[in-house]
Amino acid sequence: MDEEKFVHSTYRPFFRQHFYMDRVLNNSLYQTPKIFPHSHIRVPGLLLERGLSAPTRAPGFIAFDTVPNSAAAGTRCQFLPRYTYDLPADAGQSALLPGDPARRDNISDDALADYRASYGDGVTKDHIFAHVYGVLHHPDYRERYATDLAKLLPRIPKIADASA
Repeated sequence: MDEEKFVHSTYRPFFRQHFYMDRVLNNSLYQTPKIFPHSHIRVPGLLLERGLSAPTRAPGFIAFDTVPNSAAAGTRCQFLPRYTYDLPADAGQSALLPGDPARRDNISDDALADYRASYGDGVTKDHIFAHVYGVLHHPDYRERYATDLAKLLPRIPKIADASA
C-alpha cells in the first residue's frame, strides 16, 4: 500500500471518507488523477448531477473540494473542477515527481477578458467561478432552464445590472 494514494473523498453530501485512488483497484478513475494528483491538494469544483429520475426536477449542483463519489449526486454525474494539473503521460499518482505538478486554470483568459470588459478590471477568475456557482443555484435560473440543464452543460448568463 502506498500512503500517498489515500485521498479525501465525499461519499455523500457532508460525509467525507478516505478513498484509495489506484487504477489497479478502481475501475473508473477517468481524469480524477489530473484533478486531484496528491492527497493534500484541494480543488474546488461543481458536481453536476445527471440522469434524474424525476423529469420535472432540475439537476443538482453541489460544490466539492475533494474527490466526489458518484453516490454524492446520483448514478450519473460530472465534476467541473476549478483547476486541473499537468501529469506525465500514463503516470499514476505515485509516479509524480516530488512537489506539486503544474496547475492549469480551467477558466480561460478569454473568459476573464470578456468578464473584465463587462464588469471592470477588478474581476478575477475566482469571481467568475463564484458567479457560476451563484447562477446555478438561483431558483429562477434553475426553473427556467430545467429541461436544458437535464441534457446539456449549463450556459451562464451575465448579470444585466452589476451594481445591484
